[in-house]
Amino acid sequence: MDDAKGFLHRVLVSNFSLSNYEADMYMTLLQNGKQSITDITNLSEVPRQRAYDVADSLQKKGFVEIIDEYPKSAYAVPPEDALQPVQDDIDKAISQLSELHQTESQFGTDIAMFNNESTIEKYLRNIIDDIDTSVAISFPYQLIEQYGPVFNNMSSEVHSKLAVSNIPEELIGERSIELPSASSMAAEVRGTPKEEPVIICADREVCLLWIGHPGHRISHSSQGFYITSSELAFLFDRFITDLLWRQTKPIHDPQYIPQLPQTFLRIKDCIEYIQSIRDEGTLESLFVEVDGYDTQEQQPVFISGELLDYYTLDSDIRAYIVLGLQTSEEGSDNIATVGGWNTGVEDYEAKQITLRRT
Repeated sequence: MDDAKGFLHRVLVSNFSLSNYEADMYMTLLQNGKQSITDITNLSEVPRQRAYDVADSLQKKGFVEIIDEYPKSAYAVPPEDALQPVQDDIDKAISQLSELHQTESQFGTDIAMFNNESTIEKYLRNIIDDIDTSVAISFPYQLIEQYGPVFNNMSSEVHSKLAVSNIPEELIGERSIELPSASSMAAEVRGTPKEEPVIICADREVCLLWIGHPGHRISHSSQGFYITSSELAFLFDRFITDLLWRQTKPIHDPQYIPQLPQTFLRIKDCIEYIQSIRDEGTLESLFVEVDGYDTQEQQPVFISGELLDYYTLDSDIRAYIVLGLQTSEEGSDNIATVGGWNTGVEDYEAKQITLRRT
């Protein structure tokens, strides 16, 4: 038996539960076509006294068909048909084992690491599908065609910021970037020629970091990190929205129209959205709901009221909004200021802000 036949024989015996005689008969029929049972014994090493038993067994396993004529003959079922049930079981097992692997890889740790690109891609799609309120994304220009449709499926109520990295210099204008294929991937889209990893931070709670992705100019080992530590996710979120965002230029989207209601986790994002609505000139007043903390009492609060004013400057880390709160007991308005993360100056610190029409 030559090396190729020896390899196939071992595969059939080891992986498809055939006996040595069954593997020998099946390969003989594949190679020689329809044969009488007697002729099969002449062409193979199957003993004459075992030939009918081996053929019957192969038929039950779906590898041959026996023709009930005189003398009895048999022919091989094509490999793609004979092996398909086993392949289906393998595919099903891979899927179920992958689910088990994902669960186990995350058990007891805030970071799961993957080298397999298909696993990384699966986590990328899952994290996009599970966004609740807000997402900050750093994504390379070279992968937009492949993954753009995934981002386009995000709900319009999710506030999304996308920084497209690795953009070729020839696409970058003096003040903006013409990149229509990316303009619909998020509510706010900007771009930079800088090379950055894939980062997707959902709701400041979970994050996917992908380094060595196919979009890198210099090829190196691909590694994905699924991060469930809210502290680490928060840091990556701030890297995109506070640092990387300042180094980008807007990607022009002539079709962009602000949508309400809209929920934010960052005070500056909220104010930027308010400014975009005011620029449209379609809304005179806004109603604001804030889930946060009383900075004096350090107690959770939920407040709501009409937006009266706001403050933000690129050169100032401080930003806040001013609300007119309705007090049901007195029937009068109280004025309150609402700031962002870790504020100690405003009346309230916002953890989540929702803008609605009045």
